[in-house]
Amino acid sequence: MNINYGYPHVDEWTEESGPQPTAMQLLVQKLGEQPEPRGDIDARPAYQVDWAEAKRSQAYHYKTGCVDDPAVLTDLQKRGLFYNSLEMGATRWLVLVPADAYENRKFQFQSELPEGDRKLALLLVFHKESYDDPFWAMKTLELFKEYVNAAAERRNCAIIFIVSNDKPEPAPRPMFGPRLPHMFGGIITEGLQNYRGDKDRIYVDLSLLRAQGIQLKQIEGFQYKDENGTAVSDPDSKIEMFNGVPVLNFSKRWVVPWRPQPVDGAGDGTVNADWLMRSEVGRKLLDSRRFQQKYSSPDDPEVRAYWQRMGLRCSVGYVADARWVLFAPLQSHLKKLPVVICLSEVNEPDDHSIIRAFSTFRYFCETAAQGDCAVIFFAMESPELNDWLIDILQDAARQYPPNFRRKGRGENGASLRPCSSGSFELDLSRVYITGHSHNGHFAQEFARRHPNVIACVVPLGNTPGLPEPAVSHEAVAVDGARAALMETMDMPTCIICGCKEVGCMVPVNKAGHAFEAGINVEGLAASAENKIAMWNRRLKAERCPRQALEDVLAAAGSETQAERELGFPCDRAETIYIGGFEHYIADLKNIDGKYHFRVIAVENMPHTVEPTMLSCAWNYMRKFARDQETGKVIEL
Repeated sequence: MNINYGYPHVDEWTEESGPQPTAMQLLVQKLGEQPEPRGDIDARPAYQVDWAEAKRSQAYHYKTGCVDDPAVLTDLQKRGLFYNSLEMGATRWLVLVPADAYENRKFQFQSELPEGDRKLALLLVFHKESYDDPFWAMKTLELFKEYVNAAAERRNCAIIFIVSNDKPEPAPRPMFGPRLPHMFGGIITEGLQNYRGDKDRIYVDLSLLRAQGIQLKQIEGFQYKDENGTAVSDPDSKIEMFNGVPVLNFSKRWVVPWRPQPVDGAGDGTVNADWLMRSEVGRKLLDSRRFQQKYSSPDDPEVRAYWQRMGLRCSVGYVADARWVLFAPLQSHLKKLPVVICLSEVNEPDDHSIIRAFSTFRYFCETAAQGDCAVIFFAMESPELNDWLIDILQDAARQYPPNFRRKGRGENGASLRPCSSGSFELDLSRVYITGHSHNGHFAQEFARRHPNVIACVVPLGNTPGLPEPAVSHEAVAVDGARAALMETMDMPTCIICGCKEVGCMVPVNKAGHAFEAGINVEGLAASAENKIAMWNRRLKAERCPRQALEDVLAAAGSETQAERELGFPCDRAETIYIGGFEHYIADLKNIDGKYHFRVIAVENMPHTVEPTMLSCAWNYMRKFARDQETGKVIEL
C-alpha cells in the first residue's frame, strides 16, 4: 500500500466532506440523546433470568437476541394485534399491526385496496434498550403499554419500535464521517410494503423531546420542509397529536439520499481503511459516492444526459404501484441481450434510489452501455412481492426497447407503454440475478422459487455456509424443505463476500465474532465446528460432496493460498489480483461433475458492494444459459 497514492478528489474521504445529516437524522440523533424514564421495570423478578437460561427457552428469538414471552404474544393476539421482532443492519426493531391488516397484506398498494379501505399510519417510536438483555423486547412493550392499548383499541396504525443499543459498541467503528442513524430508511420501506403502511402518514413520536421541554427549532441544523419542499419557519407548529402522542409527519422527508463509502458498512473491526481509500477500488467507490452526492433524481436533465453520453437508455416501469427500472444500450452488437436483475430498491417516493442503485451496481450499467446486457433494478421486502419480477421480465421482453411511462394499469398489472422497436431483444434464456446483503438472500430465494427462469444466481455479502433456521440471519431462512428443494435443481451459484465481513464469513474453518453490537453470532460463527456444519449444509444443498471436519480444518495449512484464506478444500482454486486486492476463488464440483458452485472472497473488504465483486460476478454468470423448454443449464 502506498499511502501517497492519489487520484482526483481523494481528499473527500475525510470526515469533513462526509454527507450532511438530513432533518430526519438530526431528529433521530436528538431523540437518542434524551433520557428515558424506566421506573422499576429492570428490577422486576420476571426479568431476573440468567442469560444462558433465557437462551435455552423455546421463546428465545436467535436473530434479535430476545425472549418473546408466549403469554404476552397470546394477549396481543387476543387483542387483535400481530407482533414480530426483527433485525436489520444490526438495528433491532419491533412491529405491532392489526392482525387482519397483516393477514390481508397481499393488498400491498393503494391502487389494489378494496374501495373504502385504507392503509395504516406508521408510528415510529425510537427507543433504547441494552442488547445484552434478553428481555429488551418485552420491556419495550411494557414501557409503551399505553401506545399498545391505543393501537389495539383504534386499529389505525402499525407501531414500529426502532430500538438502538443502550450500550456502546465493543470498539470504535471504522468509518468516514460521524455515525448517524440510517437503518430507519430500510425499516420504513419494509413497514410500507409488508405492514400496509401509508406513505402519506409516517409519524415520528416526539414524546421524549416534549418531556425535556425541547423544541424542534432548538435542534441545530434542523430544517423541516412542507410537501412543496419549502422550509417551515416554525417547525413546532407542525406537531400534531396521534393516538394521544405528539408526532411530526415525516412522509416524503425520511429518505437518507446517500451514505459515505466504502467502510460505513459493518466490518469485523480490522478493515484497513487507508488501504481501501488509497486503491483503485477506493477511486471507483469515491466516483460512485460523488455521483450520489451530485444528483437526486433520474428526471434531472443532467442525469439523463449523463446516461445518454454513456450510450444508455434508462426506462421506468410499474407493476401496480411498484417501480422498476431498466438500463439498456442504445445500440448493441448482439441480437439478443442477456438480462442482469439487480435486487436493489428503486421504490417511490425515493427518487434518489435509482441514482443509488445505478451507483452501487455501476459495473453492470457500464457493461450494458457497452452493448453486452440489459440491467433491471427492482426489489421488494418479501419473496412474494419479488415474484412480480416474472411479470416485469415478460413485459420488458415483449415491449423492448421501451420508454415506459405511467399510464393506468395494463396487462399483468403493469403500467407500460412502448414507444419504439429495435433490432435486438432480451434473451430470457440468459437471465441472471444478484443482490447484496438481505437482497442477496432474496436473490437466492427467487432462484429457488423460479429455477427455470434464472440461469445463475450471485448473492453478495452473504455467508458461504447455509445456516439452520434456528441460528439464521438470512432474510429468508432456509428450512429443511428449501434445502431439499435446492438439491433437486441445478442452479449455478457464485457467492461473493469480503474477507472482513462482520461475523467473519471466511475462513470457514475459524471461529468468528461480531464486531458490531446488534448482530448475534452466538451459535452461528462462534466456533469453527458451527461454521463447518453450515458449510457442509451448503455443499449438500448445492449438490456437492460434503467435506470431513478434519479436512476442512486442515485447509488452514494448505499449500494453496485460496484454500488457506477461504478455509476449506477446493476442487479448483486460484488467487487473482484486481484493483489493489487479492481475490480468493474456489470452485466446487457437483455430483454431475460440473463446476456450478463458486465462492469468492475479497481481501480487506467489509460488508459493501465494490466494483471488482461485480466484474467477478459477470465473468461467472455470463457462462450460463437456461434451456427454456427443458430447464437444463447450458454452459456457453
